[in-house]
Amino acid sequence: MAHHHVNGDIRCGHGPLWALKLVSDRATKATINSKTMSKVHHATYQAYVMIRISSDNGILSPPVGFSKANIAKILSVLEAGFSAI
Repeated sequence: MAHHHVNGDIRCGHGPLWALKLVSDRATKATINSKTMSKVHHATYQAYVMIRISSDNGILSPPVGFSKANIAKILSVLEAGFSAI
């Protein structure tokens, strides 16, 4: 995840709450546009992973009782979503 060109920052909150700051330029941390953010949202939603969009952040809040297989699925779907742009 960290290597992807649109990932500006990964933030972990309390428990399984994660936020991904998506950028159009990693060097300047320029905000990604809403059309591109919508593409990521649509691609992940089609693969049954719900990501909540808040400005330039993608927020994930999976259930507390999730497994390593669930984590692998989420990461795989996010990679596919990022590759869609």
